Amino acid sequence: MFPLEPDKKNDSLRIVINGGMGDHLLITPFIKHFKKSGLYKHICCVVHQNSLELFDLSPYIDSLIPCSGNDLFLWGLPEKNFDVFTPYVAVEDIEHIHDIHTGIKSTHIFNFNLGNTPVICQICEHYGIRLEDESLDIHTAREEEEWADGFLAEWPGKKFIYLNTSSVLENKNYPLPLWQEVVDLLLKKAGDRMIILEFPREEGKLSGTIGLPFVPGLRRSAALFKRMSCIVTVDSFPGHLAAAVNTPAVVLFGPSNPLAFGHKSNINIRTSDCETCANTSRIKECKTSKCLEDIPSSLIVKKILSVLF
Repeated sequence: MFPLEPDKKNDSLRIVINGGMGDHLLITPFIKHFKKSGLYKHICCVVHQNSLELFDLSPYIDSLIPCSGNDLFLWGLPEKNFDVFTPYVAVEDIEHIHDIHTGIKSTHIFNFNLGNTPVICQICEHYGIRLEDESLDIHTAREEEEWADGFLAEWPGKKFIYLNTSSVLENKNYPLPLWQEVVDLLLKKAGDRMIILEFPREEGKLSGTIGLPFVPGLRRSAALFKRMSCIVTVDSFPGHLAAAVNTPAVVLFGPSNPLAFGHKSNINIRTSDCETCANTSRIKECKTSKCLEDIPSSLIVKKILSVLF
C-alpha cells in the first residue's frame, strides 16, 4: 500500500491505475499533485493501453507504461527503488510466486459508490493525501484542436450539444425512446439555434441528431468537447471528460451515486428513491433500468436549456 506522504521512502513514484477511462481520468489530480509538490523527482504511470491518450502529452509524467488489463496489477507490487501508489486497489506482496494469477491478489480498497463524498476525496482520506487542486486534466496537441475546429466549421454560430446515450455497463443506460423524447423537445424549443451530435448505439441513430461516423479518439474527443455548449450523458467517461475540459454537462445517474461520481461543475440528475447499487451484488438482481427510467425527459431538457440560455 502506498505510504502516507510523511513516510516517503524513494525519489521515484510509480502510479498504477486500473479500471475504465473515467477511473483513469479521476487520478490526474494526484499525478499533478505529486509532480508539483516536489516530493518525487520521477513520476512513472502505468495505465491500460486503451487509456494511453489521456496521459501521453501530460507535463506531469516522466515515463509512461501502457499494458493490458491482465498484467496491469503486477506493476502494483512493492518496489525497492519506487514508492508505488495504487489508488483503487491493494496489491498483496507474496515472496514465492508459482502462478501469477493465483499467487498475487488485488482487492478494491472499498466501494466508492457507498461513500457520500467525491471519489477523489475518498482516495485522499484513505491515503492521507492533501490536494490543493482537485481538477481533472487532459492535454491536447494543436492538430487535435485544428481537427475539432474543422469538423464544426460547417455549422457557424450554432450551439452544440453532444449526446452520449450509453455506457459500457448496460444498467447505466437511459432508454432510447426517452432519449428520443429529449431530442424532440430540444428541437421543438430551440432547434434553429443548436446542433445535436451523437455517436449512435448499435440500435441506431436518434432522429434529429447528427451521428458521428467514427470514434474520434480520446484527445480529439477532448478537443471536440471543449467546443460544445453542453455535454449530455449517462454516468460514464464523457461526464468526467467534460469536467476535465471545463464544459458544462448534464449527467444522468441511476445505479451509481452522484455524490461519489458526479462533479461540481456538472448538473447531476438522479430522481429515483431506490438505493444506489453499483458495484454491489444487489445490482445483479435488478432486471430493469427503473432508477434511470424515473428521470423525466422534460427535466433533462430543462437542465440543458438552463445551460444553453
